[in-house]
Order: sequence, then C-alpha cells, then structure tokens
Amino acid sequence: MGSQKRSLIKTKKLADKHIIMESTKNQPVIFIIFGGTGDLTSRKIAPALYNLYLDNWLPKQFAIIGTGRTKFEDDQFRKNLLDDINQFSRSGKADKKKWDEFSKSIYYQVSDINDAETYKEFGKSVDKFNAEWKSKATVIYYMAVSPNFFPIIATNISKANLAVDPETTRIVIEKPFGHDLQTAKELNTLLAGIFNEKQTITWARKPCKISWLSGLPTLSWSLSGTVIILSTYRYR
Repeated sequence: MGSQKRSLIKTKKLADKHIIMESTKNQPVIFIIFGGTGDLTSRKIAPALYNLYLDNWLPKQFAIIGTGRTKFEDDQFRKNLLDDINQFSRSGKADKKKWDEFSKSIYYQVSDINDAETYKEFGKSVDKFNAEWKSKATVIYYMAVSPNFFPIIATNISKANLAVDPETTRIVIEKPFGHDLQTAKELNTLLAGIFNEKQTITWARKPCKISWLSGLPTLSWSLSGTVIILSTYRYR
C-alpha cells in the first residue's frame, strides 16, 4: 500500500472518530447498571467508563446509576468504584481532579431486582435528569448480573414502562445468552416482546468480539456508538 493511500485511510479514520465523538457527546446518556456492586462492574465496566471519560468519549451530560441490594450511600459507592478503578483501570490510578469531576455523575440506588415496584424509582431518576438537562437522555440498562436474572429484569423494566421509546432506551446483555438452545429461544422471545430490535445489544466476554442481536447497525451513532466504544475499552 502506497504512503498516499495510507495517509488517506488515516485521515478518514480520524474524521470518522471525530464524527462519532461529537455525536456521542451531544447525546445525554444514563447508565443504569444492574449488579452495580458486582465483579463485572468492578473489573470491567467502571474502569471502561472512567477511561471513556478521560478520552472525551462520554457526553457532557451523563449519569451512572449503580443498583444493588446492599445499602450504600452515593459516597460509599463512589469510593468503592474509585478503589476498583485504581486497581483495574488500564490507565492506572485515577487522577484526583479528573476523578472528582467524573464521580459527580455517579449515583447508587438500592433495588431488589425481583421487586417490580422498585423499578419505578429508576423512572423517577431518569425524569429528574431529563428535567435538569432539559433534554431527553438515552438510557442504557446494563445487565451485569447472573443470566438467570435477565428475564425478571427485562419483565420488570417493561412493567414499569421504562422501555417504551425505542429511540432512547437500550438493554445490554452479557453472554451467555441462556443456558442452552431452549432457554436462549425463550429469552429471545421474551426480549422481542418487550424491546424493539435496535434496543437489544449482546456481546461475548472476549476482546472486541461483539455480536449484535436483531441486526443492530454496527455504527449507529445515537447510543450504539457509545456501547461499541465501551466494549472496546473494557477489553484493552
């Protein structure tokens, strides 16, 4: 490949990155992490989100809401995530100034994922941020929990009317997608009855190996761009 062609490819990649970044930063986003106190959040999701922030991939207006049964206040949850980031982030220990700014957008919400009533609180939090930002945020429901909880969480999200807008809600599911072919089909049927095709995202826990359910476009700039980048950051 000639030097001129390589230069053109590099220029195009930089231009594409700029387009993704600007689009992502203009769309407020709320991450609601089921399993916010779990190992996946500690080792992968929290460090990835922090590194996205460092590299200016996150939008100016964002919120990270961890959920779990453990009774934490926001400050305790933030401290726990800081410890996780200091231990597992590819960028090393968090810079104090950067962390102080980033952590202002981290919250914790006590929730029993089996109790449909507690999901109404998520809706209230989303409404609060939308009012504060004067914009409708895209909401990512991230399943950082055991696969046996996927159906109950999806069902309760539906009961609380938290996924009615296909343009501004996504559900992210880690593989394994079911325990066998039959349970995978059952979960797929359940999700298809609740979520629009482009709302559902799943991937395997292998470096940059992402599989998309229902033909979600690889680079859809609304929210999916953020999810793709998040997955890449998790596995560096």
